Amino acid sequence: MRRICEVIQRTSQDIIESKKLALSADNEDGDGEAKDMISVLGEILPSLTHCRRQYSVIVKVRENLKAATHERLSDAELLGQVASLTFAATDTTSGALSRTIQLLAQHPHIQDALREEIKAAALASSDGVGVSYETLVSLPLLDGVCRETLRL
Repeated sequence: MRRICEVIQRTSQDIIESKKLALSADNEDGDGEAKDMISVLGEILPSLTHCRRQYSVIVKVRENLKAATHERLSDAELLGQVASLTFAATDTTSGALSRTIQLLAQHPHIQDALREEIKAAALASSDGVGVSYETLVSLPLLDGVCRETLRL
């Protein structure tokens, strides 16, 4: 448990330091826009509802660095915020996925129906490559499986 906590703290500190370094360095192209990974993600992630946690981390670091000195979170507070936002969902997500797989294995008729629903959506896709996010979230059986798993 101690090693896990140390890894979380060290990784969170690395995230904070990399963002500070990117903001302090002249990390811009000719049009004045930052091109470091966290800044680019900060522009993209707000539009993706499933990425709000990652976006929150980016905003916390960026806004804390921009704030007046007396309004900033201390390094310890910022580290705690970043660690919470970055690592809070890892066990719950893997637990939900494990439970979903277990339930589908226990109910093969649902697994078969779900597979057919996803296959039909993939075949109907306009590009023939895969299922878009919008199509995926509109599949009724998939939605029902996810909701029932979370309810259980």
